[in-house]
Amino acid sequence: MSLLYYSRMRLTTNLLPLLLASSLPAHIVSVFGPGRDTTFIPADLSLRDPKNYSFMTSGSHAAYFTTFFMEHLAAQHPGRLSLIHYYPGLVFTSSFSDPKLPAWFRWIFNYGRPLFNYLPMTRSPEESGNRIVFNTSSRFPARPADDKPWSSKTDDGLEIATSSDGLLGGGAYRVNYDSEIIKTGNQYPKLREEGWQEKIINHTLEAFEEIKAGRAFTG
Repeated sequence: MSLLYYSRMRLTTNLLPLLLASSLPAHIVSVFGPGRDTTFIPADLSLRDPKNYSFMTSGSHAAYFTTFFMEHLAAQHPGRLSLIHYYPGLVFTSSFSDPKLPAWFRWIFNYGRPLFNYLPMTRSPEESGNRIVFNTSSRFPARPADDKPWSSKTDDGLEIATSSDGLLGGGAYRVNYDSEIIKTGNQYPKLREEGWQEKIINHTLEAFEEIKAGRAFTG
């Protein structure tokens, strides 16, 4: 959870003074998996109970939290920040041969690579890098200062993306490997109605303050 969510958002907030000092809108790209948001456990946000923690639930909570916190930052700094949560697909790098990985995992990906190349989400490192850079283009602008949606296209003809809170050019985006938007799931309206966005933001800020003060965060 620290690697997938808390440290990324803390890095972002720590860099805000420098990012906001720029004369141009800043672009922030977090590479993980915005579409992994399925399970949400309100009573255990940090998934401290071993019964709640798993590969699936940690990815799900990280996806929910990142969506809500990025929306918060975009709304706090209209015209200044564009934030992307990006799923790169399957990108073959040297990490797949890391000896720290289980042998069966390395065997599957090393010998099955020709088959994986037929999957639509498979990307070369070069293409993945280019698409990450594209995430900083005018297709994904910072939120307009007056909360009025941008026109549908940019000056260079790109279609402006819709943010995760439904605003055209809203500043916080969930982007798939093909540079298209990943829509929020069915749970989001209910979570928003029940105030979970504000609760998650407060939970995150409390974690930052506790750790900054030298105390262990137990929330």
